[in-house]
Amino acid sequence: MFNNYQGFVHFIHTDVLDCTPTSCNSNGDCIEVVGGGFVCDCEDGWGGEFCDVDTVDDCLSEPCENGGSCTDSLNNYTCACTLPWTGSTCASG
Repeated sequence: MFNNYQGFVHFIHTDVLDCTPTSCNSNGDCIEVVGGGFVCDCEDGWGGEFCDVDTVDDCLSEPCENGGSCTDSLNNYTCACTLPWTGSTCASG
């Protein structure tokens, strides 16, 4: 194949890993894609391209009592209580 070749043949194999410890925001597994790039396999409750979207509505269970209104946040919720109710779920009064 290289019978009359006067130089040298140099093959370079580079395997660049695209996954980093923070590629999927610690909420999923990073999977290398053949040809470059990666995809994230998100844990339950997380979504989005980089597993950075909270997909669980913590207010679905209606945790706020006595007319309190619930605001969903990242793996949590807060209750805005009506008077005279107080506490994390508006149960104290």
